Amino acid sequence: MNRKNLRLIKIIFPMLIVLLMLFAVKYGYQDAIKTDLSNTFAPMSRAHLFGTDHLGRDIFSLMVDGAQRTLLTIFIASSIGFFAGVPMGAIGGYFGGTTELIIKFITDLLMIVPSFILALILASFIGLNPLSAGITIGISGIGDYANQARILTGQIKNKGYIIGGRSLGLPSLRMIVVHAIPNILPPILTSFGNRASSIALQYASLSFIGLGADLTKPDWGSLLYQYRVYIIDRPNLLFWPTFSIFIIAYGFHRFFDSKEV
Repeated sequence: MNRKNLRLIKIIFPMLIVLLMLFAVKYGYQDAIKTDLSNTFAPMSRAHLFGTDHLGRDIFSLMVDGAQRTLLTIFIASSIGFFAGVPMGAIGGYFGGTTELIIKFITDLLMIVPSFILALILASFIGLNPLSAGITIGISGIGDYANQARILTGQIKNKGYIIGGRSLGLPSLRMIVVHAIPNILPPILTSFGNRASSIALQYASLSFIGLGADLTKPDWGSLLYQYRVYIIDRPNLLFWPTFSIFIIAYGFHRFFDSKEV
């Protein structure tokens, strides 16, 4: 099979997976909060695609709700880190000197405290939800994006097209936005996918601990905590949230991987 066909498969296969998931959500989703103690531990069936748990809740619906909350957390955290960190780092790398030192100092401060610890502290005060977790993890991620963008911009600022633009008197802002940032995006997007995967794992870890979490709002991590007592008798209960975390983490990593197939 040639490289072109492999690229085509890499595009079509995820699309088929997404369509299958949308179909399953449309015809299999139920009220995830509704309990039915007369129908606990039901096996997989058309009525309950993944079966039911110890409270009679539909596991498939719990996975869907958990996916929405996890994706929202990833979106908020990634947006804050990417759109604040990349321009900041590009400015520091482009101008160098004092500007670069100041930006490097700020980003180092943001990276001192691990994002998980910072999110844990915030959750203890205001509770754990996608917004609070996303903001905290996103702020902590600014330093990573900024440092990478700063180093990459410093490597390309002496390239011919940058020097040529400067000699023509193009504004520095235009040089950064139009020429510098687009040329450093491929490796940054790979890092974006890796960090998105890390955000999913961090959010699941926070909800597993349960500090400040709302148990009426299903999260994959909190479900793992609830189902941990059934690891011997009902391992399928733990399989679905574990598999969901793996799929979303691996999916982001592969989707933003810049390497050719």
